[in-house]
Amino acid sequence: MQMTGEEIRRLYKSAKNKKKQITILADLNRCSTGRILEIVHVQKDAAGKEAGHKSAEWEPEPQQKALMARLDELDIQIKALENEYRRTARELMEMKTQSQ
Repeated sequence: MQMTGEEIRRLYKSAKNKKKQITILADLNRCSTGRILEIVHVQKDAAGKEAGHKSAEWEPEPQQKALMARLDELDIQIKALENEYRRTARELMEMKTQSQ
């Protein structure tokens, strides 16, 4: 699924848990959380430009890009560890029910 920047910003804006929404939007759009953050924080809407409003563009500096890339890497590692944790807990519960 690929959403437009406008759809992503709208869904983010209306979310109760914005932090979780970033991850959800990244999963739905098959992209990094860093990319979603860029979309959310770069207000590029055609209507605003046509009306003569300046968009609040944010261009990350090289250090910020590097940190965002590292966050994406950590996010992938954390997801893998969370999945391993769930599998291990499930196996433990299955062992417990089998022994009873």
